[in-house]
Amino acid sequence: MKLFIKTGLLIGSCLLALTAQAEAVTKDVADRILQELGLPGGTVEASPVPGFVQVETPRSQLLYVSEDAKFIFTGTLYGIDPEKGIVDLREAAMRPNRKQLVDAIPVDQQIVFPASGETKAHIYVFTDVDCGYCRKLHREVPELNASGIEVRYLAYTRELGNPAVMSDAREGGTRGATYKKMVSAWCADDKLAVMTALKEGSEANSKLCSDHPVIEQYQLGSQLGVTGTPAIVLADGTLQPGYVPAPELIRALGL
Repeated sequence: MKLFIKTGLLIGSCLLALTAQAEAVTKDVADRILQELGLPGGTVEASPVPGFVQVETPRSQLLYVSEDAKFIFTGTLYGIDPEKGIVDLREAAMRPNRKQLVDAIPVDQQIVFPASGETKAHIYVFTDVDCGYCRKLHREVPELNASGIEVRYLAYTRELGNPAVMSDAREGGTRGATYKKMVSAWCADDKLAVMTALKEGSEANSKLCSDHPVIEQYQLGSQLGVTGTPAIVLADGTLQPGYVPAPELIRALGL
């Protein structure tokens, strides 16, 4: 986990170094490639791989496409930097868009545990109230807050990965037990208290409402590469999948 975070904080500069000599993609080339791929839109940029461009689809999927649009590959792309070693270039490319999308989420759609005193850093955490490691991380939120870190919770209800639960949720149902708890947290008058109670195993407040972002945030998390919980997004858009102990996270943020 420590290696992932340290690498995430370094890959931006490595990406710039590895792509410094890449030529910009012209609009004509970008339009042609999107047309060949049958995409209604997307961003086409130079990639670190000679002969290939980097295409970010409207759903934030990253593709590497040959300039003649005859070959495509996807997945993690690693580069080798003389000073930093092996770096994850795919993560570096996705980070700015991920930052933009999470920063655009209205504050009233987050459950925010504020820093104690001066806010020195913030993190977004995609969470599920019945996830064991989410509960473990939540017990360390006071330590993070005391260090000046604001914790901004976003909903990632793993039950929504079940098509039946997702279909029921979209129709206004509450078929999943965990989904119902998550909705109650976002609908509560005191969201912080209910979130804490649920993560302590209490049923807490069963208040439900229809105006909640639980489904939308699950879909956003999936779009951004979240596959499990907790998933931490740092202020620069770096995605850290999985639990990270508070002391380690504090050090990684330079606090």
